[in-house]
Amino acid sequence: MREPLAEGQSVEAAMNRALAAEQAAEEAVEKCRLEADALLVEAQRTVRHIEERTDARMVSIRKNRSRMMKSYMKRTLQANPRLVEHPPLAESLLETTVAELARILTTPSAESP
Repeated sequence: MREPLAEGQSVEAAMNRALAAEQAAEEAVEKCRLEADALLVEAQRTVRHIEERTDARMVSIRKNRSRMMKSYMKRTLQANPRLVEHPPLAESLLETTVAELARILTTPSAESP
C-alpha cells in the first residue's frame, strides 16, 4: 500500500504539473509563431510572383497595343499618301488613330471571359 504524501509533496507535485503545462503551452505558442512566419514568407513569395506576372503582362499589353497602333497608322498612311504631305490631315489621322485605339482597348474582345 502507498504511504500518504506529506502536504509539501502534493503541493510540489501540483507546482511541477503547472510548470510542465506552462512549458508545453510556451512550446505550442512558439510552434504556432514559426508556422505563422512560414505562412507569411510563402504569402510574400506569392505576392511577388503575382506582381512579376502582372508587370510582364502589362509590358506585353503595351507592346501589343503599340504594334497595333503602328500597324494601323502604317495602313492608313499607305491608303492615304496625302496625309504625309498635309500635316493638318496627319493631325486628324492621329486623332482618329487615338480614338480607334481607345475603342479597341475599351471594347470587350471575344477572348474575354
